[in-house]
Formats: sequence, C-alpha cells, structure tokens
Amino acid sequence: MADLETIITSHPFWNGKAADLGSRLAGAARLLTYAPGAVVFREDGLAQHLHLLISGRVALESVVPVKGVTIFKMLDPGEAIGWSWLLPPHRWQFTARAAAASDIVVIEAAAVRAVAEEQPEFGRELVNRMADVLMTRLESTREKLKQVHSPAHARQLSENDEA
Repeated sequence: MADLETIITSHPFWNGKAADLGSRLAGAARLLTYAPGAVVFREDGLAQHLHLLISGRVALESVVPVKGVTIFKMLDPGEAIGWSWLLPPHRWQFTARAAAASDIVVIEAAAVRAVAEEQPEFGRELVNRMADVLMTRLESTREKLKQVHSPAHARQLSENDEA
C-alpha cells in the first residue's frame, strides 16, 4: 500500500486540494483496519478525528425508539466518515460501524482545525467540503425517517407486536 501522505492527499475528499499539506496531515494520522462489525466511533462519543474511508464499507447507525438500531447511510471508499469533529461540541451524531473489512485513515481533528486556522483558504475549502458531507447525511437521515414513519412501516410494527 502507498505511504500515508500519498493515501491522504489522493483521497477523493480532498480532490487534490491538500497536496501541499500532505506531510503535515500524515504526521497527525494513522491508517487503521477495522474488522466487519467493529465500531469506528460511537454516537455521543467525543469526536477527535477526521476519518477517511480507503477501502471497505461503513454503516452510519443510530438507535431509533421502537425500531432499534437503524442504518441511516452506507459509506463507500472515498468518503469522509462523520463531520462532528469540526463543529462544537465535538460529539458524534451517529455510530459508525464497519460493514466489511475496512481501511480508514484517522487524522487528529485538532491538527486539521489548526491548519484551517493558519490557512484561511484551506479552512474555507474544508468547511465547504464538510458542508457537502453534512448535506448528504442530512438527506439520508431525512429519507430514512420517511421510511421509518411511513404508514406501511407503522402497520408492519403493529403486526409484529401482535405476532
């Protein structure tokens, strides 16, 4: 596998915009491998890292009352996992779980935020990219909530209760 700096700077999340920051980001990063079912981070946990999915699949899930654990979005290689590390109070909004064996670059959020403060152009680009991630997750959550609260779903729940 390529060196960590190359892996980071070639990740689609950056779209070539972090090439000059590769060594600095790599210095605050590590490449981790998660087995299927392993938790990457937990809902309401402290969000201290930017996660970049290199290979595998990751499910974003949350507990929905009555329904139980619900997957809101499946992430594929090339995606950033989570946005909570960027915005206070820095608490994860979902649980991320490896749906398949997954390689993930984990970059210390404090280092990324420090670069954004020092280099406003990078900071603006970072916020724009994270806003795209946030919008995608919001749309996925909205669609999942429509499914969970649809009349057909309500009938299915009441039929299961009667069984």
